[in-house]
Amino acid sequence: MSVCVVVGFCGAGKSTLMMDLQRQGIFTEIIHDYYAKTLKQNGYRTVPESSYFFNTLKECLENDEDIAVADPLFVIESEMNKFIDFVKSLRPGIEVNIIAFTNEPEAAKQNIRDRSDRNNFSEASVQKFCDFIDQNAEQYIPEKLDALIAPTYGGILYNDLVTKSLK
Repeated sequence: MSVCVVVGFCGAGKSTLMMDLQRQGIFTEIIHDYYAKTLKQNGYRTVPESSYFFNTLKECLENDEDIAVADPLFVIESEMNKFIDFVKSLRPGIEVNIIAFTNEPEAAKQNIRDRSDRNNFSEASVQKFCDFIDQNAEQYIPEKLDALIAPTYGGILYNDLVTKSLK
């Protein structure tokens, strides 16, 4: 049993990767945007036990399931570490792995814009996501984390991998 914390900006490809890995049987449960539904009601503070997904997380830990959890706020290292510490307090000794997407702000912002129509994002929401990326791009250093690094969808590393696989 393990928890995989998936770290990256909005639009990096976190949900796509988690869904692919779940289809392959790597994870039995995936949780997208752990804080999304409760952040506003908590005064924009991250409170892991107040998350809408807390019961799902707790149940998965109790049932020894392999799960993946993502939230854009995890690009803030202190927020990611707070979540990991919380998971370890619920299940001491649990294996926690990290997948961190590359820091490619422009690719992530373009992905948000590209999917805004099909996800019915308002222009204000798109701008909010892009502002979050701009505010945190300098501090997010995935290479500093003890993590498997994944390419941001549409970014430089992603495009290099696609080009090489087509040759």
